[in-house]
Amino acid sequence: MVQEPMELILSRAELVYVLNALQASRIVGVELTEFAWPQQQFDALLREAEQGLVSRSLLTVDAQSQRRLLAPELVEMAGVLAFRSLAFALIRGVRDKGQQLFVFNLYQDLMVEHTLPQEGMHRLVPIGAPEDLFARVESLVPLQPVRRKGRPLFTMAQSRFERMRQGVQTKSASEVMSILVTAGLAEGLVSLFIQALQNPLFTLSLACLECEGNTVVAASSVAVFADEQSSWGIWSGAADVDPSRLLIFPTGINDIQSAFVDWLGLEPEQLTSA
Repeated sequence: MVQEPMELILSRAELVYVLNALQASRIVGVELTEFAWPQQQFDALLREAEQGLVSRSLLTVDAQSQRRLLAPELVEMAGVLAFRSLAFALIRGVRDKGQQLFVFNLYQDLMVEHTLPQEGMHRLVPIGAPEDLFARVESLVPLQPVRRKGRPLFTMAQSRFERMRQGVQTKSASEVMSILVTAGLAEGLVSLFIQALQNPLFTLSLACLECEGNTVVAASSVAVFADEQSSWGIWSGAADVDPSRLLIFPTGINDIQSAFVDWLGLEPEQLTSA
């Protein structure tokens, strides 16, 4: 029988408590404003969190010495959030269902998925191996594989893309079509592109952040929009492309998986579910 990965559900106060014990105050994806609270208010939060952790056997307090000992699995998973060297922030949007945030944090050989199942709650789940990460991403990203050979692609300055996107929202179709054709998209594909951008069934924002301490030292990203007819990716930080320009092409789950292989520095053969 396959054992389900252990998960921890923490309140916001409990997460802050553990991070404070680790002398960390920042994680990817969530702004922890509590660390800027007045000391009296912050101490009250820590007392509340301590009571909750003790009641769930995630913290023990020695009666004589008053020494506090956090559960090892809690320290390990929160430590990955606190000291990550890589973080993958994934925001998934589904038409009429809103958006969800998933952050995959990597520290040494440990990876932890961090989500917010409801307001003020944090769910931490370990990701065991690259295959588990690929399977998890595939379950979150409802894209089909696309054929890479001979597919259309073009680049566009970020400012020009933003103007084009605003044109879609204001129904300035002629300007949008002109921008896309000038950029190099075949006229026969323009209507598909505009339709998917204007009324996507699914959207994805995925960023890879390379971190040193609390500083992001390198980043690359992709935004995907898809409807029932087509799916398109807008890639930022792609190799051999001017950093001020976006690379745009039909994008599928195989492209997302390949991006993770590159970001993690894995060999292509380790991509088992392409």
